[in-house]
Amino acid sequence: MTTKTMTDFCWDILDFIYPQRCPVCQATLSSGRELMCRNCMLKFREKKRLLGPCCPSCKRQLPSLSDGCECEGSDHALEAVFSLGVYGEETEALIENFKYKRKRRLGSFLSEVLGETLLESVKLPRAGFIVPVPLHKRKLRERGFNQSQAVADQLSEKLGIPVLSDSVIRKRNTRSQTGLSREERQKNVKGAFRLTGKVDLEGRALLLVDDVLTTGATMSECARTLKSAGADKIWGVTLAVAAGTGLLEL
Repeated sequence: MTTKTMTDFCWDILDFIYPQRCPVCQATLSSGRELMCRNCMLKFREKKRLLGPCCPSCKRQLPSLSDGCECEGSDHALEAVFSLGVYGEETEALIENFKYKRKRRLGSFLSEVLGETLLESVKLPRAGFIVPVPLHKRKLRERGFNQSQAVADQLSEKLGIPVLSDSVIRKRNTRSQTGLSREERQKNVKGAFRLTGKVDLEGRALLLVDDVLTTGATMSECARTLKSAGADKIWGVTLAVAAGTGLLEL
């Protein structure tokens, strides 16, 4: 029996014992090898487009990479953010399954689509390294993997940009940002990151990767830490961005 035949046989057994459901609409999948049902996949592919550059704070779509935002919440730690889509509907379901149910194949799929979309964009900034937003070691043990690292690794393959995984660490295990106001989120992550000193970041242009941009507090704090080591331009890249009142042209 060939390896492929054996793999197919194992999938068939799993499908029989544990029928898989679409993470978006919960329809039964014809095979566990499918990531989602045909209808949800078509809808997702139809919506594929790059959001950005947008302001990390108010989410307003910016005309170009050189146009910064002057909104009240902008601190300019991040130049701008690029995302695959708005966090909601199918995007939320896919990311939640990837992040909390360890559906790594979903994460690989989303990251691959994000990489393809970035490559197709004329607005892709030129960066020398990709940096994933780190997890605290305790949370890493609990979750089993860092979803930002997984996305960064996939983007590295697509974009041909190396990943820096040891330039910054999360020194404090911050509480969940869910349900916190903007001010509370900023206070929660204040001083949460520390440079390792293992990499020379002087003058480096970076892509900072996370799964979802909400208020931008976590990414901005991480970017500030990187800039304190001399990093130059830093752009955020996420799988999704939470919709805000200033998010335009979606």
